[in-house]
Amino acid sequence: MSVPLEQRKVVDAVFEGLFSKALKLEVTPHLRRRLLELGVDLTALKPVYPHAVWLQALTVAAEELHPGRPLPEALRELGARAVTGYFETFLGKALKQLLRALGVRRTIGRMTLNFSSTNNYTETRVKDLGERHVEVWMNELSLTQHNMAGIIQTGLTIAGGKNVRVDISSSDAVGCTYEVWWE
Repeated sequence: MSVPLEQRKVVDAVFEGLFSKALKLEVTPHLRRRLLELGVDLTALKPVYPHAVWLQALTVAAEELHPGRPLPEALRELGARAVTGYFETFLGKALKQLLRALGVRRTIGRMTLNFSSTNNYTETRVKDLGERHVEVWMNELSLTQHNMAGIIQTGLTIAGGKNVRVDISSSDAVGCTYEVWWE
């Protein structure tokens, strides 16, 4: 059963991966203050945060680091950065090795399980469309859909995919569908 949006949580390692690992040199005092206003203290992260705080933190980072860029594009870029930073965290290092061992196809098949270390809500369904072409449905309900596209693309590249492409093909009140290709 799907977790309602207001009950969704994101773990501290996701914040650590993005802000303390991937963006560490780019987190300006102004961005740090804006995050503090949201209740995100990068020097003392809480174990979990509401999904709404994650979306607000992403939006603030997008505004600060990518001014003038369309928000969906900036969120996608932050997703790519978040996954590389997450793979530098304690939990992420183990997952990175696992994804490399599994390869792209099996990583896609385990997405719900893989994301269970980062949040309490991700559900996925995969439909094969070809040898290196799948459709992935996820229960992402907000602008984090764009962030997730960057996460998927970078994660599958790390898992061994070449020229990975992820497009949002549809979005509605229950989730988002991505079309994914790789070589």
